[in-house]
Amino acid sequence: MLVLACLAPLCLSSPTAADASAPIHVRFVNPGFASGGFWRSVSETMRAAAEQLGLSLEISYGEREWPRMRANAEAAIASPSPPDYLILVNEHGQAADLVRAADARGVPTLLLLNTLTDRQVARVGRAGQELPCWLGSLTPDNERAGHEMATALFDAARGLSPQPGRIALMTLAGDVATPASQARLAGLDRALAAAPDVDERRRLVVDWSYDEAYRRIDTWLSTQRRFDAIWAANDPIALGAMAAAERHGLMAGRDYAVVGMNWSTAALARVNDGEMTLTHGGHFLAGAWAMVLLHDLHHGIPITAETTQLHFPMAALRAPIPGALQEILTQRQWSRIDFRRFSRYHHPERTGYDFSLAALQAAIRPLEAADD
Repeated sequence: MLVLACLAPLCLSSPTAADASAPIHVRFVNPGFASGGFWRSVSETMRAAAEQLGLSLEISYGEREWPRMRANAEAAIASPSPPDYLILVNEHGQAADLVRAADARGVPTLLLLNTLTDRQVARVGRAGQELPCWLGSLTPDNERAGHEMATALFDAARGLSPQPGRIALMTLAGDVATPASQARLAGLDRALAAAPDVDERRRLVVDWSYDEAYRRIDTWLSTQRRFDAIWAANDPIALGAMAAAERHGLMAGRDYAVVGMNWSTAALARVNDGEMTLTHGGHFLAGAWAMVLLHDLHHGIPITAETTQLHFPMAALRAPIPGALQEILTQRQWSRIDFRRFSRYHHPERTGYDFSLAALQAAIRPLEAADD
């Protein structure tokens, strides 16, 4: 169940009769590329949910340049007409001062996917307390995801060996600085502690990059060293590593096991082909879940304040992937998901939020109903 702190009157009040028909204006400062990739998917699901819920959404892109992202956020906060809600990402540790500035301006702010570190909170204050307009954070359960990826990977690697023995693991991390990456690695470490037959040969940082993953695995195999399993922090990393291994005559799913994360189209195909054990993910739907929560909060849904640190589950997709879900993911048919189904405002009988894979599949509409 998800809960969010009650908002201070300074930041939010229920809509009055005069402004009830006005659309809720949300501004998302996206750190990624407008042209594609993971962060584009976050924006796409956010926009689909916003359209269904009647929210006015404005998105700016940082193009993976943190100074540009920071400038976009500062412009939104200083605007003569600031948004009703601001959504930020703690990319490169930039969000602390921005959250404090938004609070001083009275702009309710939600952090998405990467929250503040404990050190940052100690410096600028806590959500809903020293910073009453900082609503809190919505992040996936990255630690659990990292653990589930690792345990499935180890089982798959054991299944590829005709005789019990040691499993040589290559860990390809995205980075070691962001809270999301740290949490995924913590989940891996928890699995390693329970798997005495697994030897982690290297933990390499590849900057979330296909090309860097390819280069590092190519170098490793060029020195006649081997591995039995690859834990990759995302799908591009997994695919880059697989391409390098193929150059050396190694086939994923036959000679070694590999897992990734993102639910990307290419990875879904490799999962269905039996090459990848799984692709974990669903975290790009955080954009849609944020719209559901802000919509409900604006309409006065009484949500208690057990915690301001909200987590939603991700899920592993293994073969065979359900057909309707695969169609939506590969063809990006986000309008086929009935996001109103997740809203407590539209379903007042509910007492919590269910953003699970099962709930997502239940919300898929027939293709002909998507335009209704």
